[in-house]
Amino acid sequence: MKKTTIALLGILALSLAVSCGRGGGFTPVVVLTVGDVQVKSQGKEFAPAKVAQVILKGDVIMTGTKSHITIQIGERGIVQISPDSTVEAASLFEAGTGELYLTKGTVVSRLDKLGKSNAYRVKTPTAIAAVRGTVFSVSYDSVKCSVGVSRGQVQVTDAVSGKAEPVVQGKAVDVQEGITLRDLAKEESLVLSKAEAVTIIEETQTVAPAALEEKGRSFLPAIEEIDRKIEELPPTTMEGIRSRYGRVDVVSLYSGRVYRGAIISRGATVRIITPQGTVDIPREKVKSTMLQ
Repeated sequence: MKKTTIALLGILALSLAVSCGRGGGFTPVVVLTVGDVQVKSQGKEFAPAKVAQVILKGDVIMTGTKSHITIQIGERGIVQISPDSTVEAASLFEAGTGELYLTKGTVVSRLDKLGKSNAYRVKTPTAIAAVRGTVFSVSYDSVKCSVGVSRGQVQVTDAVSGKAEPVVQGKAVDVQEGITLRDLAKEESLVLSKAEAVTIIEETQTVAPAALEEKGRSFLPAIEEIDRKIEELPPTTMEGIRSRYGRVDVVSLYSGRVYRGAIISRGATVRIITPQGTVDIPREKVKSTMLQ
């Protein structure tokens, strides 16, 4: 695949008359951290993230498996960094712009109180998106960038072709040698709902760390319930199927059609989970099954 460098940026325009001093203005403060979350400040080594920690310009945040962090941006919104992600805080609204650089994983953003002179950007190496909404996710896996929207609108542009697509509530795009508009996947919708499960904590910089941690952990039951729903979803990629079931089955039909996935039952019908969904095939139509 031809390598290009494309930026993903978002501009959220909301109320202009918001006090910058209240709640620390745009100061990003950690309100919840779960599992292995590491932060590396400039000139320092990675160290475990802590509740009440202020994220600084240039900080790199890295989450491990089944680990995540929620950062509150003053009283203007929150940023959630999902498991197995790496993000750099490139800019922290010093000149009116907040910018994250995502090199791996997923970031969910919910910002509600930006002024017209402010901007918020999430960059990846492979896409550009202009955000006109308040709740959106950005994912990057070294090959493809995906942007999902659960509230508002995002304008996504492929910098190679110049093609642009508006992404409205309930929609998503994949950017990979072009841009593909599609419906928001169920898993993406659930991930986005985690941002709505968190409420803004007032005056985060003046709340005692122990009290802030207690408030942050009060969001965990709702977040964990969403995670349970995500785990119950069938895998949507072949890699996910192999990871969950430990194999990939190939079902060949007499018609010449071939299904690849994981067989979960056999009988009068063969039921196979594929990246496109679950398929029931009458046994008499099956020519052979084999492991790939």
